[in-house]
Amino acid sequence: MTFDCIISQVHIPDFDVQGNLTFNQKTQLVDHGLRHLRRFNTDSYIILSGHGHRPRYTEVCNFVYWEDKCRPLNEHGYVEGMPAQFPFVSKAIKQAKKEGHTYCLKTRGDCVIGIPGISDYCHKILTAENKPLLITQQTGDDRMGDCFMYGE
Repeated sequence: MTFDCIISQVHIPDFDVQGNLTFNQKTQLVDHGLRHLRRFNTDSYIILSGHGHRPRYTEVCNFVYWEDKCRPLNEHGYVEGMPAQFPFVSKAIKQAKKEGHTYCLKTRGDCVIGIPGISDYCHKILTAENKPLLITQQTGDDRMGDCFMYGE
């Protein structure tokens, strides 16, 4: 069983209506998050998946699935017809399985994680709580943001 796989998924449109960020600002945030993720998870298998403007620091990732053209977004900033960016997350999960990972963490690409060994941290929570899946949707927690999922 291997569980040290992290999927970082994001879309970077010209203008982010969800956060009022330009693509340059969002790209900087994603780049910072990726570098931070690698710094505190040196041995993790990191997958970046997404579309739109490409982050600059993709070399910290083990695998990148990226479409340079951003898929159409609705007025709320969500990809039209794609709840939770399903095609991008599913391609990343298939890559994780191909590499032999049985568990993985999926997080937003614009999330900055400051917990060293985050996969191990999440796995301990699952084990202690005897749960099959760890998922957060709140945005007020100072440790885990929304769209943070860990499990098989």
